[in-house]
Amino acid sequence: MINLYSAELIKLTQTQAGEWKILQKEISPEFQNQLISHTTLNPLCGDQVTWYAKIEDQQFSFLAHQSIGCILCQAASCLSHQLFNHQKLTLINQHFDENNFSTNDPFLSDSWKIFEPVLSAKSRLKCVSLPILGLEQLLLKQ
Repeated sequence: MINLYSAELIKLTQTQAGEWKILQKEISPEFQNQLISHTTLNPLCGDQVTWYAKIEDQQFSFLAHQSIGCILCQAASCLSHQLFNHQKLTLINQHFDENNFSTNDPFLSDSWKIFEPVLSAKSRLKCVSLPILGLEQLLLKQ
């Protein structure tokens, strides 16, 4: 049996990188009012990711997420935050192939290797790609 939940993946989730419930306490209500947000839901399993962002100079000047769901979705949200916070929007606009967790950018592709075991569990692919889909949809709102 393939282990989908490596120690590295669990550790990534435990970092709580970009968790809204933590960051929300550190920012003023005025700043919160300047954020755009978007919620994406996977109706098959109930995973839900809400992104909160402020975009300035074509980059995320603030990025946070609230992930409700499995550890795969939570880890992918934390990784997405680590990769894209304070980065140019063109980075997220790279083609992301949810069937093999690759992009046109070698740095991003290497970062997603932690999820390679999921490729053998096709029913769990959406758990990993949901945060990226949510970020792409958030950018459409700007």
